[in-house]
Amino acid sequence: MFSWRDIGTTPIIVAHRGASADAPENTLAAFEEAIRQGADAIELDVRLSRDGEVVVFHDATLGRTTDGRGFVSRKSLSQLKELDAGSWFDETFSGECIPTLAEVLKLVRGRIGINIELKSPGRRRDGRVLARRCADTVKRRDAERCVLFSSFQHSLLKVVTEAMPEATTGVLYDPIRHRGRKPSALARRAGSLYFMCDIRRLRKRIVKDAHAAVLNIAAYSVESREDVDRCCQLGVQALITNRPRHLRKWLK
Repeated sequence: MFSWRDIGTTPIIVAHRGASADAPENTLAAFEEAIRQGADAIELDVRLSRDGEVVVFHDATLGRTTDGRGFVSRKSLSQLKELDAGSWFDETFSGECIPTLAEVLKLVRGRIGINIELKSPGRRRDGRVLARRCADTVKRRDAERCVLFSSFQHSLLKVVTEAMPEATTGVLYDPIRHRGRKPSALARRAGSLYFMCDIRRLRKRIVKDAHAAVLNIAAYSVESREDVDRCCQLGVQALITNRPRHLRKWLK
């Protein structure tokens, strides 16, 4: 079974919101396609519905990737399930719905790793509720080893580890909010094992500091062969991409 704490020396491929270049992002179809394309892990985003269910969705609002309107947080799970989350991408995906975290864990069943990004809901209390409910869902599925929790709001990672001390977490780097902060300091404060950064922001000094602190580095927006080569040269451990099939070919 996949483990984020034992990923070896070859960079792993993480499918960003699933294989989102070939299927509608954050849907079961995209996650199944990522598995078919040989990704080592999938990345997904989570939010709370109005009735407190953990749903897999990136934006705060529904308009970009569904036929609905309004805020995710103001819709019940049953209302969200009525929406079409596939047709915007291609008519062949008509009827794809917004999945819950529990449904994704059931689909995966340990076949692949999962990176759960906790989205900031705005109110501090709601963020804590989201983090705890994600941890509880992962524990109920016995999926602790194969899940990595990440967030730009690092305080949420502490909430996760309070609820699940064995959790593996990663700090996402915001170039504005975290400007001038060393990866080692950010990760130490959050108790994280991973430092996660846009490849365009990665510098040798950042990599050197992270590796000196025995952190694994995950780079996202890795979409070209040149990106892959650069990550390999820098010693990046995880490559987050919309195109896992292409990265698998280039890594070979």
